[in-house]
Amino acid sequence: MQDAASRGLRRMVVVGAARGGVRLSVVPLRAGQGQTGAVLVVLARRQMVSALAAQAFARAYQLSRCEEQVLLALCQGQTPQEIAEQHGVKIATVRTQVASVRSKTGVASIRDLVQQVACLPPLVGSLRQCSPHREGPRLAA
Repeated sequence: MQDAASRGLRRMVVVGAARGGVRLSVVPLRAGQGQTGAVLVVLARRQMVSALAAQAFARAYQLSRCEEQVLLALCQGQTPQEIAEQHGVKIATVRTQVASVRSKTGVASIRDLVQQVACLPPLVGSLRQCSPHREGPRLAA
């Protein structure tokens, strides 16, 4: 971080074990004259595609619940065979669902499909139940 602040150098850093470590990016921010440079630290995502992003994508293309589950599993790196085993269905069923998702979304391959979902802007839930110690909007029961 010191190199970023003083010399304007960007760095990609892994904290902890190389495979299981936390990845972050250290980016220098412009400082005014006579000021110490500020540094922006950006943490990597834990997963390539969030369930919320996959769900939004599925809704936009009117995918069925099963197709949405297959989409999320593909985005998490599972193979069609692994998806079939996990859901207790035949591989032909998963292949049919993948073909349906590809047809509805207009993509040429599973790779293109995963890339489209991975490139979505980050989505976060905005309506969360407030703790009893905080004031704010509450969801109706």
